[in-house]
Amino acid sequence: MKKINKWLAVSLVLTTALAPSVAGAAVNSGNIADLQKADSWAQNAIVQVKDLGLMNGDPSGSFRPTDTITRAEFAVLLTRLLHLDVPGVTASSFADVPAGHWGVSYIEAVKNAGVMLGDGNGTFRPDDVITREELAVLLVKAGEGTVSGGELATADSASVSGWAKPYVQAALSMGLMSGDGQNFNPSHAAQRQEVAQVAVNYVNKVPSSFNIAADGTVTVKGMPYQVAGNLKPLFSVQNAKALKNAKMRFDMKDKVITKITYLELVNGGAEPASGAAEFSGNAVLDAGGATIDGNVKVSADYVSVLNLTVGGDFEIGAGVQHDFYSKNVNVSGNTVINGGDDNTVVLEDATLGNVDINKQGVHVQAKGGTKVNAMQVNTDSRLEAGEGVTLPQVTVATGVKNLVLDGKGTFGNLNITDKDTKISLMPDTALQSIQVPNGTQLSDVVKDYDKVKGQIGKSNGNGHGDEQGNGSGNGQGNGNQDNPNNSNPAKTWNNLYAKVQKALDDLPEPEEITLDNYEAVREQLEWAQSLVVEYEVKKLKTPLQGLDKLHADQEKVSQVVTQADHDKFLALAIAALAKLPNASSIDKNTINTIDPQVLDAAVNAVKASRANGGLTDELTGLDKLVQVVRVKTDALFATDGNGDLDKEHLAPDFDEEKFYVAADMFDALLDPMPTSLTGLSRDEALQTFADAMQRIKGLSDLTPAIYAVMDDLNLVYLLDLESGFFSGVDFIPAPDQVTMADKGLISMLLDLDQTIQLGSMTTGIFIPNYSDYIDAEIKLYDAAGALAPSVVESLFTDNTHTALADGVDLGAIGEATQFVNNSDYSVRDELTALLETAQQLFAESESVVPEVLLVWSEKVQDPSSWNRQIVAGDGLNVTVNKRSTIYLVPKGVRVLSPQGLQDLVNQKQAASVSVAGFGEGMTGMIPTAGLAQGDYHLYLVDSFGHMRVDNTYYSVVDDAAPYAVWKINDLKQPVNEPTPHIDLRFIFKDTPDDSLTLSASSSNPNVCEAAVTGESLRLRAVATGTATITVTATDTRGKSASITFKVTFDPAVNHAPEVVDPLPDLNTWMSNSDYTVDLNDVFQDPDMDELTYTLDSNTDSGVATVTLDNNIMTVHNVAPGTTTVKVVAKDSTGASVSMTFKVNVSETAPSTPNNDPYLIGGGIADQTVNLGDQDLTFTLSDVFGDADLDELQYSLDSNTDDSVAQVTLVNGVLTVHGVAAGQTTVTLHASDNKGGTDATLQFTITVVDPSALAAPTAPADPSAPADPSTPADPSEPTP
Repeated sequence: MKKINKWLAVSLVLTTALAPSVAGAAVNSGNIADLQKADSWAQNAIVQVKDLGLMNGDPSGSFRPTDTITRAEFAVLLTRLLHLDVPGVTASSFADVPAGHWGVSYIEAVKNAGVMLGDGNGTFRPDDVITREELAVLLVKAGEGTVSGGELATADSASVSGWAKPYVQAALSMGLMSGDGQNFNPSHAAQRQEVAQVAVNYVNKVPSSFNIAADGTVTVKGMPYQVAGNLKPLFSVQNAKALKNAKMRFDMKDKVITKITYLELVNGGAEPASGAAEFSGNAVLDAGGATIDGNVKVSADYVSVLNLTVGGDFEIGAGVQHDFYSKNVNVSGNTVINGGDDNTVVLEDATLGNVDINKQGVHVQAKGGTKVNAMQVNTDSRLEAGEGVTLPQVTVATGVKNLVLDGKGTFGNLNITDKDTKISLMPDTALQSIQVPNGTQLSDVVKDYDKVKGQIGKSNGNGHGDEQGNGSGNGQGNGNQDNPNNSNPAKTWNNLYAKVQKALDDLPEPEEITLDNYEAVREQLEWAQSLVVEYEVKKLKTPLQGLDKLHADQEKVSQVVTQADHDKFLALAIAALAKLPNASSIDKNTINTIDPQVLDAAVNAVKASRANGGLTDELTGLDKLVQVVRVKTDALFATDGNGDLDKEHLAPDFDEEKFYVAADMFDALLDPMPTSLTGLSRDEALQTFADAMQRIKGLSDLTPAIYAVMDDLNLVYLLDLESGFFSGVDFIPAPDQVTMADKGLISMLLDLDQTIQLGSMTTGIFIPNYSDYIDAEIKLYDAAGALAPSVVESLFTDNTHTALADGVDLGAIGEATQFVNNSDYSVRDELTALLETAQQLFAESESVVPEVLLVWSEKVQDPSSWNRQIVAGDGLNVTVNKRSTIYLVPKGVRVLSPQGLQDLVNQKQAASVSVAGFGEGMTGMIPTAGLAQGDYHLYLVDSFGHMRVDNTYYSVVDDAAPYAVWKINDLKQPVNEPTPHIDLRFIFKDTPDDSLTLSASSSNPNVCEAAVTGESLRLRAVATGTATITVTATDTRGKSASITFKVTFDPAVNHAPEVVDPLPDLNTWMSNSDYTVDLNDVFQDPDMDELTYTLDSNTDSGVATVTLDNNIMTVHNVAPGTTTVKVVAKDSTGASVSMTFKVNVSETAPSTPNNDPYLIGGGIADQTVNLGDQDLTFTLSDVFGDADLDELQYSLDSNTDDSVAQVTLVNGVLTVHGVAAGQTTVTLHASDNKGGTDATLQFTITVVDPSALAAPTAPADPSAPADPSTPADPSEPTP
């Protein structure tokens, strides 16, 4: 697009007529056509939800504020409020949501998040309207609000459904909803304007709860996210305090936060301790150079912000009452200071645009290398410019009484607009120039003028000796001509609509965006988006055309960027790997000769490539890093007398940090969720390592060398555990000498023994030193068995065994069980009976609440990795803390008594099991044969009849195998053409509650290689020939389906060059300079052959000459007229393509007809003001426009009754001040002084005296609708 714009520059000036602007300044309607139809209390909320991207109107620009909202529409809103991952699905798990339904992806997203779960009968009711009580339930669940009992304080509380009452109470308490003063109106259907209001309430009242893990994982509102590399410094653990409960909006892709679009800090530090340095108590946010692509607001006291780039505005909010410090903060937008005090707001080494100071009495200090474009001071304050700092432009607004200029720096131009302002200039402070109101003397404005006048350079264009300040130096008398802040804003804003609309019209169609042009298009999109934001901030009301294309282009660019990032990071990784020595030359003698920076760069490049979809077989040179890890891992083992590795013992100099370094490097090369062991505790590090190895083991593209290194790292892990085990066992006394003092050590070693055995089982590595390990186990088990009687007796108060000792719980009984399992057979039965007695005493205590401890399917070995799905017919194992009957009950079925549960079992709708005993005997298996598919949860009933529900849901699913629903056609193409990426998302199907793992293989990798990345099949041509590709889908229970197709690669063919960006005709005139164009931007060769260019013809070189210098073409005007130019591009084989364009040369530039001024969007609507209200102001540059960008002159023609309202017009700003009750009519006009027709505006002003009016009735509830409706509860049926 850049190339086209460059060549069209001249003709656009001649032929493009700028369309009239249509936005009205006095109406805050944004581009919402029917905003005035909304109730007044909802209008701001509607604008906000649209600005936030939470709710949109229809294509006509209407919001439809009084329409109701359906459950499917509300699901969309929830995904945006909660930043939920929206799966790319076309089929729903709900029976009443048809395939292809527009909202199916959003409905599945809210279901997966556990927020909207349907009605328990397998239906979602997507087209039912949401009632107010349903809205309360969903909002409180989404906001994780505390739900408790208590009386609902509304007059119509009896009308609120029982299941909804606690949620309605919580919604009122959280400030999410309110009533109309008396009633809540629970069964009324919620209107779109109400939902807009409660969505804004949710954003403002429900903070994002941050939890930052050591590996950089961020949990927001309970949802885990990874963060893109450029944002990781922002989310470091060190920033956890500053980010606590911060408000954030962000973009994400595949559970990775890619961009922060808004950040508000709400958690501060504390006042520094007595004698401590200033700011030492601040909560510190060190962004590490990260960028926020939007606005940042600091709303907490005692905060420091370091090393941050802000793409939008930066606000120091009113919540900052004391200290604020910043360093290395760069702001693209405006910086607004609404907080702080007289004890310093510090801006050190900052790069800022315009700065507005609005806080009364604040002390703002700019120091270090701070650069500021301009400052606007709106309140009494103190500005300090540190040594070496220059503040080039400071404007002091009307109403400022006292301003102190301090510091050893320099103030450039100080523009005073109010003759009553007083300036105090400190002794070391320099002021280059000062502008004062016309007729004002400097001594009237500058305190102690005679003492400080030597520090002042010029005043109103003259030296400081011109004490009159009368403007003689600039001819205008006010000194404002050099102040950009006082330039006429008409030329800046009166054609904003035309500017925005043109930017939108110039955007390409999504299908035109490719890897070749996406960067240029992205610049266009950023420019268009910034104009749209500016337009909406101005709240102009004419709808913009092309916003849908803007959003579609942004999505397409995102898709292209994903592919571009894959290719870019893959290329960077391959380049970084190429700098390493060959794998065959890397050994223990040469590894230390590798440049550490080169090694680190290669590791980080591979890590970045992996994060962007890079595959093992694509990463040429990855074997070099695998060999580095191999050498580092070998160094962890001991060696025998011959120098060979002894893999049953660790090296004498082994330490865990060396192990962590090797493991971290291996993890970075392969793990889709890379972690770091360095800095973790030993227990955390070993558990993190085990988890990472399990993830890597599940990858499908590992080589034998990688498997071998992984096995050895797992072996080191087991040897390290074993070493600790052997050391601990050495401290155990002989069995006849153990005492209760040894209980803790023995219990710990019993747990470690289980960990080692589990590690051996999951890694497939045989326990090393097995004979020694068995000997150590025997010593441990003998000691545990000898101590078992004492451990069991310690559970009871005395030897009557009738009461448990204080603090005994299931954990203590379980620990005792480990000892009993190792006791001598002669006492084991007796001890087991005592354990059962202890279990019974615990389980039969009425005060013990029945509780679910563990649930897993009988077919699952590791309960921690279970996905909560039970194949129908499998048993469901449940462990509880006391004797109970456990019921598996369909979700949505409400049960009020134990008999009701038993009735469900008798009706085959539920299943149950009774458990008793102790230890593992407190586990029962619930049979699921015969149960319908769907979600279930557990009820527990103890022997006292106490009933408790566990709200975790489990799914009973059909044991169906996946199956293919589409075939992939055979592919035949030349070997040198790009192979397509094949979308596999719709090829296979399985039951909705199962997930599929996709893989691919090639019958002949020497012809074609195949791999699955995400849900796409990637093919790579290797040579000519034919290969059969097999794609397989495997479900979580090991069942699979496959399809095959053939790929044939023919010999390479040559493709002729193409014209990818044809030049338009060039319209120019004699005084214009030469035009040049890079022909490589115009032509392209599909085979990437180098092109040569020739000038085929120029029909009239007397009009313009055309010359070629390699790929650069130059057009030089000679005389008025027209010539036709033909250029030919050829590749190395002689294949060619040509392009023809005309050059039209005129003698002079054509004149442009004058356009008269016009009203923007209808001008100013009729106004109503109350006596005592703040004056109304209208910037007339937002009311009148001129398509030629002429400077306009405004006139106040008449005010029919100035006893009702005083109307003044000063510098293009119209001010209305109510005087007395009544009505007056105001007439204005705007002229461009070019003799055409002026634009005229007339509107009425009605002034109302509130004291003469009756007391108003209670305002309508911002969330109260009028239309009643009573659909079922979103998560429970109506009782």
